[in-house]
Amino acid sequence: MKTSRLLFIALMVLVQTVFPQNGSVKVKESTTKFLTHNPIAGIELLKNNSNLNPSLILSDVITTPSAIYGGLTSSGYCNKASVDADVKMFVLNNKEIFGLANPSEELRLISSSTDELGMTHLKYKQFYNNAEITSSMLIFHINSNGSIESMNGGYLPSPISVQKSVLSANDAVNLSNNFLKNYTPTEKISEFVYYRKGIELIPAYRVKLPSKDFPMMVLYIDAIKGTLLYKDDGIRYDGPAVGSGTSLTGTTRTLNTYLYSSKYYLADASLPMYVPPFDSLKGMILTYDAKNSLTGNGYDEAALVFDPDNNNNFNDNMGLRAAVDAHYHTLQVYNFYKSYFNRNSFNNNGGSLLNVVHYKQNYNNAFWNGVSLTYGDGDGIQFSNLAGALDVICHEMTHGVISSSANLEYRSQSGAMNESFADVFGVLLDSTDWLLGEDVYTPGISGDALRSMQDPHNGNGDNWQPAHMTEFQILPENEEGDRGGVHTNSGIPNKAFYNVASNIGRYKAGLIWYRTLTLYLYENSQFRDLRIAALFAARDLFGLNSSEYNAVTNAFDNVGIQVNTPSYYSLAYDDGYPDQSIYENLANWKIAVKFTAPSPVISIDSIGIYLNGDQNNGNGHFTLELFDANASGMPNNSLITPYSYTPTNKYGWQVFWVSGLTVSSDFFVSAKYDGTNWPLLGADVPGNNRTYEYDPTNGWAQLTGANNYTVFMRADVSSTFTDVEIDTKVPDKFEISENYPNPFNPSTTIRYSLPEAKDVLIVVYDINGNKIAELANNFHNPGTYTITWNGKSENGTSVSSGIYYCNIKVGTYLTVRKMVLMK
Repeated sequence: MKTSRLLFIALMVLVQTVFPQNGSVKVKESTTKFLTHNPIAGIELLKNNSNLNPSLILSDVITTPSAIYGGLTSSGYCNKASVDADVKMFVLNNKEIFGLANPSEELRLISSSTDELGMTHLKYKQFYNNAEITSSMLIFHINSNGSIESMNGGYLPSPISVQKSVLSANDAVNLSNNFLKNYTPTEKISEFVYYRKGIELIPAYRVKLPSKDFPMMVLYIDAIKGTLLYKDDGIRYDGPAVGSGTSLTGTTRTLNTYLYSSKYYLADASLPMYVPPFDSLKGMILTYDAKNSLTGNGYDEAALVFDPDNNNNFNDNMGLRAAVDAHYHTLQVYNFYKSYFNRNSFNNNGGSLLNVVHYKQNYNNAFWNGVSLTYGDGDGIQFSNLAGALDVICHEMTHGVISSSANLEYRSQSGAMNESFADVFGVLLDSTDWLLGEDVYTPGISGDALRSMQDPHNGNGDNWQPAHMTEFQILPENEEGDRGGVHTNSGIPNKAFYNVASNIGRYKAGLIWYRTLTLYLYENSQFRDLRIAALFAARDLFGLNSSEYNAVTNAFDNVGIQVNTPSYYSLAYDDGYPDQSIYENLANWKIAVKFTAPSPVISIDSIGIYLNGDQNNGNGHFTLELFDANASGMPNNSLITPYSYTPTNKYGWQVFWVSGLTVSSDFFVSAKYDGTNWPLLGADVPGNNRTYEYDPTNGWAQLTGANNYTVFMRADVSSTFTDVEIDTKVPDKFEISENYPNPFNPSTTIRYSLPEAKDVLIVVYDINGNKIAELANNFHNPGTYTITWNGKSENGTSVSSGIYYCNIKVGTYLTVRKMVLMK
């Protein structure tokens, strides 16, 4: 079977079709065309050419991988002096996996770091024709021995054709005035990019329009239509009109100040990041007073806070208290990141931390604007002064950490993760509870908080957040919709972190989350990417299948953030080399091949038909059909609307990608003839009893006997029901563990070891003996395996709470495990 996969690679002609479950064929029209590739076949080829066994997780929107892990190369593949070039050469040599035609031009290294484990992490942005493709990134992780351990990311295959730009850079700058009213930037910078929207690439201009109050303002303007694609003002609020902290208590603080020109300032130059002289304001904590100004942008009157009576005791008036708290807490946040993660300020490069207090009047918010941490005084009803809360200040500085590491886009799922990470590090520093903003939220009401990581529902109060993906809120990506629910849906990853931290402790959980953020995530990461990245980080720090690794797995399972890692199969019943050609010369006759699913529920990923030319020197036209099987095992109902196809290449494998087509039994792939065009199908004699023929008068008939044919048709399928081999080392004895966790919700896992090759049958039954799901029914080589049941029946329906029995038959040995599902 390994040899046969090579034909898919060498002779593939990709037809972009979509086969929805409703049975109708639709051709997806796209203004952007991409390089065709087969990542499943590419992984198989990589395995064939090495002793490696990497696992593949495909993107849920296009053919590129979201992650590959488990070792991609042998040791010594990457040299420290040429690691960037070595990685790009690996991508080029595995074009079928990655779908990138010219990595040296399409991938640009934006960061390279080596962590405390000796692993090197390379982050690449994707480019096309020297222009950046937004929200497209690949991250490679190299072990200290020079082997490529894993990759993850979200990107597109090499673009082949993209719409042409119409507007100029100056046009885009001029148009920006239409989208920002009464706005005066300090400069205007226009840069051509390809704006990624799903799998479309839109020629666009990224117009940077910084101002004093919006130093990170960016507009993306369609370079064809002149419309606004997206606005990012750079503000990272704690939430629309929300924040965290308490009223200022008057507690005496020990402060690091600076005496300059005979004045004591709230300027901390005691840190190792400080770069003299003082007036450079580099590497310092600096606290400014905006003086509640309502003129201009609110910062017009901001000035560095100094001691009025110059005795270095900032207790002269009530207005100084917010500045004292902001200055004091910011030092705590800096020390937290430095001691916990050895991070040198928000950008890990000694960037100054600027506080601005008394922003506007009765302002119920705190935010990071890309340069400074800004705090309102609150209105005394919904919030007290937001500078008084340690977790609020840590939250806001963490937005700076995020911007200089993963730079998670501030919208929808990536934006919710942005907010969640800020919350996570807030509760890691302010570790007395799992609450956010409890010190400053509703000062007249005790015991409540802005958010709770332990209970995102917040007792079903005003600040309710979803705690599970079943409660995920779909909101518009504008300010009215909280940019797609960034503060609403952050409750789901918050709950996942709480699940981990309450199991293994905040310290270990914090190490995993920091590594996840800074090394594995990227701009457009989604919740599923967070799960993948957190598992990568847990594996790095504590080992595969460690208690910490399993805690992460269970935590994401329990909030419904799952990435099914399917097993892939190539169903091939031929020897790879057709000796003969066959065809039907009458209209509406069909030739079909029967395929047997390797597990109860499979997804058909692609099918292939081998052509050996055509009989009448025509165009080889045929109609593709797929059928399920009736009770007698014959072709029955059509799974798709028949698809007419004229190949551009009359010889070799014709490959059809199928999306969303799931079957739970045998299925058939068929070529139908029109009586004029006679494509020749590759075939061999003797027959394998899988070929079927249809004539309009008598219907379907199975072709049996030695003189009939083995027709060259194949299918690539995947399944999430099958087992996963985790260790190929031959164990000393036969073992089957108890399922864990038990009771469980939503999934449970069984581990078993085979000292010799055996047939394995694993079936789940309910308490009445009804078959619920067949998890495995195939031949196993010696090794150690895990199999997971997700609490669903074979048709994908979630089952109810109760007792279930897992029957495990290995050879002649039979054992039963009792499993309890609790919802």
